[in-house]
Amino acid sequence: MAARQDEYRRRQMNMGGTNLAYDLSAAPARQPAPPQVQPVPAQPATQPVRQPRLVPARKPQLQPAPNRKFWLFYCALLVVGAILLGAVLSVYSEITLVSVQNSAMKSDINSLRKEQSALSLAQSQKISRAEIEKRAEELGLVRPTDESVKLLGATNAEAFELSAGDDGGTGVWSFLSAKVKEAAEAVWQFIN
Repeated sequence: MAARQDEYRRRQMNMGGTNLAYDLSAAPARQPAPPQVQPVPAQPATQPVRQPRLVPARKPQLQPAPNRKFWLFYCALLVVGAILLGAVLSVYSEITLVSVQNSAMKSDINSLRKEQSALSLAQSQKISRAEIEKRAEELGLVRPTDESVKLLGATNAEAFELSAGDDGGTGVWSFLSAKVKEAAEAVWQFIN
C-alpha cells in the first residue's frame, strides 16, 4: 500500500503538483470555431419555354353508376320524414290553439257565474215577501186563515166533484185558477 502512495505522489509531481481533475488551467485552451459561411444558392439555369403539346382527347371511361335504388329510397324516406314532421307540428299547433281557447272559455264561464250570482242577489233584494203581500192586497187577494182552509178527504164524492169543477166556468176551480193566474202575471210584471 505504501508503494502505491509513493507512485501517486510521484505522478502528481510530474504534473506540476496539481490534480488535473480539479485544475482547469492544465486543460488546453479551446480555439473559437471558424464562422460557417452560407453557400450562395445557385441560380437555376434558364430553360427554353416549352410549348404544350396537343394530346388527343381520351374517351371518358364509364364510371359505375351509383346505386340509384338506394338514393331513391333515401330521398323518399327524407320526404316522408319531412311530411310526418310537418303533420306533428301542425297537430301540436292545433293542440296549443285548443288549449288557449279552452282557458279563454273557462275564464268566460267564471265571469258569467259571478255575473249570475250578482244578478240573483240583486233580484232577491228587489222582491221581498212584504212587497209581494202588498201587491196581493192591491189586487184584492186575501190571505186565508186557518179556519177558512178546509181539507177534503179523497173518499168524499162531493170533494171529487168540487175539484173537478163544472163545465160552465163558474166553479171554484176556475175562479181560483183565474185569480192565481192574475197574481202570477202581476208578480211577473212587477219583477220586469
